[in-house]
Amino acid sequence: MQKSLGFRDDDAIWSILMALQYYDSLYSQYPKAIGAEASRILGDVKAAAEASLKASIATARADLAKAVGSAARDVARDIARRESIRWAVAGMALGVMLLGTGAGVGIYVDRQLSAPVIGAVVKK
Repeated sequence: MQKSLGFRDDDAIWSILMALQYYDSLYSQYPKAIGAEASRILGDVKAAAEASLKASIATARADLAKAVGSAARDVARDIARRESIRWAVAGMALGVMLLGTGAGVGIYVDRQLSAPVIGAVVKK
């Protein structure tokens, strides 16, 4: 190649070619190193994303459990309130009926006691 191109042994092109060959061998290693580093970084990012996802899932589950518990307490409180009102109304109705019955029995007994007895002597 040297003779066909007409280069001499002390020509400056040889220094340039040697420098280019050095840089070619030097820089041919960088794509592999960059690829390895990119794979490592991608693995780190993937691990961090999975950890963040697991933490988010755990937080969401805890929040959901808290919300369900709160809703269950609210529903139970509303049902208990409705039932207590129902029993209070039923108790008041029963009280009114018992009061009416007592008043009726009292009036009946009073009339029976104040009525004249047949054959009794009435004093004047």
